[in-house]
Amino acid sequence: MILLFLRRCILAASFLVLMCSGLTASASPSGAVPYRPNAEETALLKRAEETLGTVRTMQARFLQISSDGSSSEGTVSIQRPGKMSLTYDPPSKIKVVADGTWLVFIDNEVGQVSNLPLDSTPAGILLRKNPRFSDPDIVLKDIRRAAGVAEIELVMADDPAAGSLMLVFTEHPFELRQWRVRDARDLETAVSLFSVRTGLSFDQGLFSWSNLPARYR
Repeated sequence: MILLFLRRCILAASFLVLMCSGLTASASPSGAVPYRPNAEETALLKRAEETLGTVRTMQARFLQISSDGSSSEGTVSIQRPGKMSLTYDPPSKIKVVADGTWLVFIDNEVGQVSNLPLDSTPAGILLRKNPRFSDPDIVLKDIRRAAGVAEIELVMADDPAAGSLMLVFTEHPFELRQWRVRDARDLETAVSLFSVRTGLSFDQGLFSWSNLPARYR
């Protein structure tokens, strides 16, 4: 559902920025049991939170690889809080826009538009001004570290069975470099970031979808 939509968008779960320390120990209303980080892992989450929380604007190239072996590239631009533009390279005519309220998937080739309330998606959580793993919308499922890479796995609290989002960080330097989305059918989409730039100024039209038919706005 939500994660399947995001996977199709590539944004499958959101993007950019994240996290926290201070997980609640109780299970979410849906029954998903939060992972309980140890002291070292809590420090890792805090470091990620502090590092990524300073990023207000960012643009990067991305490489998307799906379970079926298909791949594509494009450009993602982010302005926190709440705004994102993700465009695939030609010949694809797919675009994803977050305007602060809606997350919108646009396929100009077939004239198809889908949207979801931004705050109902992992993207909405991660695009917040100050995202936290302790936010009730998400559940921390696992933390894995190996060879200078840290992986943080999340699910949506209201529908944990729908799939998961894995955020992948390099630790030296500490940066978000990939996210992976695994849906309810166990299909995975990996999105790797490169040529990352921060501290940019964007034309706000980049995050607008006002040119779409009125019924979609």
